[in-house]
Order: sequence, then C-alpha cells, then structure tokens
Amino acid sequence: MAVKVQILLVIITSAYFIPVQCQEITCLPAPADPSDGTCSSEYGIYTCSGMIPGNIPEGVTRVHVICIKARMITPEAFHGLGWGNVTYLQLYSDVAELADNAFRRLKRLKELHIHVAKLKLQDGVFRYLVNLELLSLNDCYRLNSTEFVQAMANESVMPHLTHLYLRRTSKIEKYNFDLNESFFKIFKRPIKILDLSDTAISSFDMSILDTEPDLGMSIESINVSHTYYINHNTKVSQNRTLRNLEVIDVSGNFIDGKTLQYNSVCNPLTRVITNIKDIRFTIDFNGLFKLVQHMKTFYADELCAISQPMFAPYVFKHIKNVTFALNDPTVVLNVERLFLRRNNVHYLDVEAMIEMPSVLKFLDLSENGVEYINPRLLKNCPLLTHLVVSNNKLGMMQMNNQTDFECLLESLHNLQHISLDNNDISVIPNLMFATNVHLQTLNVAFNRLTDLRFLNTNMTKLEFLDLRYNFFTTIDASTRNILTDLNLNNISFSGNKLLCISCSDFDSVNFVLSKTNRFQDFDKLQCTNKDHLTDRLSETVLKTLKRDCALPLIIGVAVTSVAIVLLATGMTLLLCHHKRKRKRYINLLNQAITQLQIAERFAVYLIYSSSDEVFVKNNVYAPMNETFKKVVGVERDLLCIGDEQFKVGWNIYREIYRCMGLSHVAVLVLSEGFANSAFCDQELDIAIQLKKPIVLLLKDRVNIDELSEPIQVLYRTNVRILFEYELGEYVLKTTWDNVCRSILQMI
Repeated sequence: MAVKVQILLVIITSAYFIPVQCQEITCLPAPADPSDGTCSSEYGIYTCSGMIPGNIPEGVTRVHVICIKARMITPEAFHGLGWGNVTYLQLYSDVAELADNAFRRLKRLKELHIHVAKLKLQDGVFRYLVNLELLSLNDCYRLNSTEFVQAMANESVMPHLTHLYLRRTSKIEKYNFDLNESFFKIFKRPIKILDLSDTAISSFDMSILDTEPDLGMSIESINVSHTYYINHNTKVSQNRTLRNLEVIDVSGNFIDGKTLQYNSVCNPLTRVITNIKDIRFTIDFNGLFKLVQHMKTFYADELCAISQPMFAPYVFKHIKNVTFALNDPTVVLNVERLFLRRNNVHYLDVEAMIEMPSVLKFLDLSENGVEYINPRLLKNCPLLTHLVVSNNKLGMMQMNNQTDFECLLESLHNLQHISLDNNDISVIPNLMFATNVHLQTLNVAFNRLTDLRFLNTNMTKLEFLDLRYNFFTTIDASTRNILTDLNLNNISFSGNKLLCISCSDFDSVNFVLSKTNRFQDFDKLQCTNKDHLTDRLSETVLKTLKRDCALPLIIGVAVTSVAIVLLATGMTLLLCHHKRKRKRYINLLNQAITQLQIAERFAVYLIYSSSDEVFVKNNVYAPMNETFKKVVGVERDLLCIGDEQFKVGWNIYREIYRCMGLSHVAVLVLSEGFANSAFCDQELDIAIQLKKPIVLLLKDRVNIDELSEPIQVLYRTNVRILFEYELGEYVLKTTWDNVCRSILQMI
C-alpha cells in the first residue's frame, strides 16, 4: 500500500515538477539589414549596422543597432544629438561589454532590448534608466547571472521596471542562473511580467519571500517554460502568498535525470499507475501551494519531455474512490484556465473526488493521444465552460466504451464551448449533449461523422457548429428539422461532399441552398454528381436535380397511356420473335452440320504454341473433336492441327493457307508461349486475311497487354473460352457442347 500511495502522489506533484529535455540553443541571428556601417529609416525605426550612430535624426524615438563592432560600449556611444529622445532601443551583437553608466543619456528610454550572445555587464550599467519599463536580455545565452544580479542590486536602478525578459539566457553550464536571495531582491521593483523560459537554473531558493513581504508584490505572470533545473532540491516560501500572481507557465520543464526521485512524475518507472482504490489524501496548505494560491491560469504542457523515447505514455487505470482534500476547508482553488497539452496521457480511468471548491472554467487536454476519460473525473469541474480535447483518440472510447462516451459530458451543466475535432470519431451518441443546455460552440471537425443525430432541441443557445471535413453526404429530414428549430446561423461545413446524384438528394441540397446565410463557408461547399465529379453547390445543381425528379413523372404518364397496348403487342411480338429465333438457330445449326457432313472440311483450325501441345492434345483437341463428331454425326476429325494435316515436303505457309481455307473457324489458344511465338502470329495473320471467324481460348490467366492489337480487340469484344487451373488440373468454365454449338452457328 505504501508503494501505491507514493505512486499516486504523482498526480499531486505534477503541478510542481514538469521536466523536459533541454537542448543547446544559441543566440538568434541578427536580422538582415543594410551593409556594414550604414543607417536607414523605415516604418519609424532608425536602423544602423556595424556601428552605434553618433547622432539620431530629429523626431526618431525607436533605434535598432546590429552587428556592433565595438567590444566595449561606454556612455560616449550615446552622447550625440537626439539620443535623449529615444524611447526604444535594440542592440544586436555577438560579443559586447556594457560599461558603467552606459545609458546615462537615455533618460527617456522605456524599452531596452539587448541581444548579445556573450554579454558582460558592469555593476553600474543600468544607472540613470529612471523611466525604463521593459528590459529584455533574451538570447544572451552566456550571460553571467551574478553580473546581472549585481547590476540590479541597487533598488534605485530602474525603479519603474514592470517587464523583465530573460528567455534563453545562461544556457552554457558555467553560466547557469542561480535563483537565490540576491536574485529575488530584484522584485522590490513593480515587476509584473517575468520570463525565464528556456534557461538553465542551477539553484532555486525562495525562502527570502517569507522574511521580506514586499518582494514580488506586483508580479502577475511568470514564464519558466522549457527551463532546465540542474538541482532538484529547492527551497520554497512556506507562508507567503503572491496575491497578484495570475499566470504561471511551467510547460516543458526538465529536471536533471541524475536527481529524479521515485515519486517524480518524470520517472519512466511510474508512467503506468493501476489498481488503486479507497484512499484519502489530505494536503497541507502551505509552501508552493499557498504561494500560488491566487493563480488563475496555469500552463503545464509537454510534461517530462514526451519526445524522449524513454518515456512511455501515461496510463491511469482502475483508480477508484480516491479523495483529495486540503487541511483548510475554507481555501478555494482559484485556477480558472488549465492547459495540459501534449503530455502523452493516453488513459484516464480515474474516479477521484477533490474536496476543494473549484472555479475551473477552461480545460485544454489537446494533443495527448487520449483514448479514454472516466466521466466521473469531470465531475470535479462543475463550473467548466470551455473544454478542448482536440487531436486525441476518443474515437477508440466511442468504439470500445460506448456507454461512458455517451455520458462523458453529463456532469458539465455549464459547458458553453467544446472542441472534439481530430479524434477519429465515427458516431456521436444521440444523448451525448443532452445536459449541456448552455452549449454555444460545438467543434466536431475532422472526424468520420456521417449524421447529425446528436443535435437536439435543447441546444437553444448553440451559435456555432463546426462540421468541416467529416463524411457527410446528405442531411436527412430529422436533422433538417432540428437545424431549423435551433435557428443556428453559423455553420462550417466545407470538406464534406453532399450527394447531388439523384432525385433523392434534392431535399438535402435544397435545404443548404435555402439557408446560405447560415453556412459561413458556403462558397466552399461541394457535391458529387452522377458522373462522380465534384460540383460547386449552386442553383444550377438544384435545377438539374429538380429536372431529374420531374422526368420520371413525365415519362410515367407517357408510358401509362400506351402501356396496355404495348404490353399486349410486346407479348405477341416476343412470342413470335422467340419462335423465329429458335427456328433460325435450328436452321443455321442444320446448315452447318450439313456442310460438314457432305464436304471434307474442318469445323475448327487450332492455333497454339508448341509449348502448349500437351495441354491442347489432352484438354482441348480430344474433348472438342469428340463433341463435334457427336453433334455433326460423322466419324472423321473435325479439328485441324497443322502438324497432322500439313502435307509433308510442301511449303509450310502454303499448307497453312490450304488448311485454314478448309476450316470454318480459327481457335487461338492464348498462353505465355503464344505471346512469344512468331509462328503463331503468322497463322493469326493468315486467318485474318482469309476473314475467318476467330475465337479466343484462354489457358489460365494471360497478360493480354503483351499480345498483338487484333487479339486485344477480340479479347475486349468477344466471349472467350476459359480454362482455370484448379486442384492440379485445368477445368473448362463452360461445356464442350455449348462451345461446339456456338462455333457451328458461326459457319
């Protein structure tokens, strides 16, 4: 049980430690600009390359200086005319040192952006910046944190600073940032925004906040996303509350793998947590929890470097009757917006109750690969108005846990906006949104939906419905009625191809065209016509369908007026035609038989490759010849095979002509050997010259594209004699009697 308790603490500590693998990031390259040593003015910004200009033109307040060659920047660099009017300054360089009082003349400066890969600061560098509100040292990845803290030590320096950006600073090991007491003293200033993202931090000591209550009074937003913590052991404030702190971003944090503890959420051994039940946890309201009590927005995306192969997906299964509570029941969780994107959480079968009042209104679980969410888990969010579960795999929950999927949103009575797009959902149950009567926007785009039965008349507040790129081909009558009753005026429907093939599609197409003002992407709507081509949905398409609907009625009236006469006449003619056809068939057959009986001629001349001789002798010649003898009533052979009928010593082509002339029909035995036989082609040419009827006989499967064009034409137009190889022998797909009688009718 102790082990299970320790594992379950992962759920609580996930808000504290969210590691992500850190990568070496260098300073951003300077933007393209004029040639070295020149200045230009564009869009109100005066830009100089390779030098700091001596004077600034009149009226200019924004200055960019890039590729500074000077390694030491002193007060004299900004001593010229016009510098006193500058309110915005950006400095780009690879290496630079800023001397004491460097910005002495820039007393009106409000924003200072320094982007120097290897930056050195002297202690008094920021003196005289009395009006500065924003300081950015982004991309100074070799900044010595001690130098920075020393330069900020004097409380009179930058007294009005409200925005401090230190993104991608101190990325090299010996330049790691120390968040110690000296660093936190910087927050005696009215700093509201702190950005320490993408930075390596070697120590973390916030205990000074307990002894100096004036520190951090103004802080509203802290961004420590993608920060790399070298030392897992931290010291936090125990009793302090940052009352104005509303936004915290700890996305992509990573703790050095050497210091990972067993109960850390980033331990690869604790990614699958199962079979925990009947446990109650009481959490002390102090430390970090109390410090961020007033936080309203929390970003915790990309927990534990999900791109690393060592981390399998999070799986929480069979966790039942678990309760979380604070030791102080009067405390309210003030988090209103929670972002947990791209955390690789696949399974959330958790039945947990949080005995703390929750004001959570916005929850984003997108891009996690979620396959299952226990509906009871969402009961802890009674005030939730926005739910984003885009780009997951809830289609698997719909297929495998239909009941839970249908009641997933049942407890969210205040839900106003939901995004279920990109989840591979094929069916949404009819009652899934039955309790969400306040729903205003519903996004189910990029799924596999084919109907809208999940819409109901309780959705009276629905304002936007996103149905793009599903598999809708029609809008049935019940759905049309619901859409009409809801009076929904904002629908996205592009990427679906309605059918406009037959009269049955008329009502569906007509509904869309009659509600064009409701479809915000109407110009992109398409349909599939009877030729299986895509048409733009238009009145022309509707007229075509209307004509198709009227055509059967017109034809029906015309046909009915003469139906009885035509039926009687037709039956009589059909009977007479059948008798004549039968008589003609018998006459033709008798004529052919008579010709073969009184004349020494052949019914068939067989053309085949010598490689198929065994097949022909056993499977074709013998049964066909015997059948012909039986039908015609003679004892002589009626099939001509060149090797048996040719006169020895005579010219072979003359003999082919002679025997082909004595034969009524030529039968070609098609095989792979036939395709490679020039002699067979010559026999075929002679048959064509003598205008003999030609019948194809296929030995098993043949690649017709390898044969001559006349054979391809015959293959595509005339019925063939087919053999297939089954159970070790060749089998005729019809009867020899049918074959012989069909050939006799060709004589």
